[in-house]
Amino acid sequence: MMLSAIVCNITLVSAQRAGGLPPNTISNRLLISNGPKGPIHGGESAVTDMILMKDGWIYGSTKATWGAENCHLFRTDGEKVEHILNLTSRFPGQTIIRDITCGKGNILIGCTSADDAIFDAKSKSYEGGRLFSFDPATKNVQDWGIIAGGQGINCIAVDSVRGKLYGITYPAGHLFSFTSINKNC
Repeated sequence: MMLSAIVCNITLVSAQRAGGLPPNTISNRLLISNGPKGPIHGGESAVTDMILMKDGWIYGSTKATWGAENCHLFRTDGEKVEHILNLTSRFPGQTIIRDITCGKGNILIGCTSADDAIFDAKSKSYEGGRLFSFDPATKNVQDWGIIAGGQGINCIAVDSVRGKLYGITYPAGHLFSFTSINKNC
C-alpha cells in the first residue's frame, strides 16, 4: 500500500512537470517569442495575462525575464501570433505588463510594474507603474499616468457601472480607484 502511494505521488509530480495533459489534447502550439530577430525575444516572452476581446482576438501581455528589458502586447487567433506593441519603448523602465482588461468600446486597459530586483535594491529608483489603454481599431496607446510614485501596479478591474478602474499597488498593496476612465474608454 505504501509503495503504491509513493509511485502514484511520483507519477503525479512527473506529470505536472511534463505538463500532465493527456495525449492529443493540445491542438496547436504557438511561440510568443519570435527569436533573436523578431520583435519579441526569448527573455521578453513570459506571458502575464490574456483576454478575449470583442473583435475575436485574444490579446496578451508579457514581462521581461532573464536580463531582458522589454514588455509587449501581442494577439493571437489560435493559428498565429502577432506582435502589437513594445510597451517599454513607449514607457521606459516599465518591464512588466502585470494585468490587462477590457474597457468600454473594446479598449484594452493595462497596468505596468517592474522586476522585484528594482524594488529590493535601495540604490535603484522606480518612477512607478503606469495605467494605459490600447485601442485595437486605431492602434492608439494612451498613457493614463503613474498612480503611486515608486510603486508598481499589480492588478486592475473595470467597474463599468460606476465608471471606475480599481487596482492594487505593488509592493505596498494599496487599493486605489481611478475615476477618469469614462473619458478614455
